[in-house]
Amino acid sequence: MEKKLPIGKLFIFIIIFFALIIGGKIVFGAHFSEHRVIKPKSLSGISENVQSAAQTQTSQANTSTANHTVEINSTPTGYLNVRDGNSLSANIIGKVYPGQTYGYAQELAGWYQINLSAGETGWIYGAYATAQ
Repeated sequence: MEKKLPIGKLFIFIIIFFALIIGGKIVFGAHFSEHRVIKPKSLSGISENVQSAAQTQTSQANTSTANHTVEINSTPTGYLNVRDGNSLSANIIGKVYPGQTYGYAQELAGWYQINLSAGETGWIYGAYATAQ
């Protein structure tokens, strides 16, 4: 006599299977594809002329809308996430690295709204940054 898989167990298997597929698309499809690396103020390992031009361009972008700067401190991960809001639940829009300096527009509830390239802004958690 053949053993049949009970309908209830089959139904649960199908639900879990589709949940994993849908969850994978959300996490791996849209979420991670939006990440980008924010170019640092100093670019080591590049010729002096290119490095100087990049520093000047980034410095102008960082100070054009703010008189204050913030330096990124050491983090357990080696980078600090840049978010689209001042909350850990806000979307990650990029990353910054220890030693980099950015102009900031405001500080709010322990978060800094930093000035990125091309007039964009993002939020970093203040526990890993020092205002200068």
